[in-house]
Amino acid sequence: MKYPIEQINKTMEYLAALPPLTVADKETVTAHEAIALMSKVLVSLQANGYSMERMVKLLAEQGIEITSSTLRCYLRRATGEDTKATRRPTRKRTKKANETSTPAVTEAAPKARTNAKTIVPPGPIQPQEEARSTAFTVREDTDEI
Repeated sequence: MKYPIEQINKTMEYLAALPPLTVADKETVTAHEAIALMSKVLVSLQANGYSMERMVKLLAEQGIEITSSTLRCYLRRATGEDTKATRRPTRKRTKKANETSTPAVTEAAPKARTNAKTIVPPGPIQPQEEARSTAFTVREDTDEI
């Protein structure tokens, strides 16, 4: 279906002029918004000795189904008590003065064979040393088999 440009412009002006909706204008709200609206009353109930479980039962009697852990979480958010703010800050790792930015070449101990890997620092490729002789030598095939 095609729409005239004039109708589109009028619709855009109409939509742009609409006021923002407030929570009071909504017919329904989410559980999080409901707890945020009731947070002052719920916090005062807590101060008067009501447990989370008891408040969950009271809310369920009024048709608001929520678990105690969800209620606890939503109340923390609504009152500004965030669990992340109470966590211990992590330490940032700093380099020691003797550490360098490029890794050094590590060598395996000469008396024992290990599976230690050698870290090569970044930079130009160095020519390889002459290959060491090994106990295995390649021979030509024979017909003895």
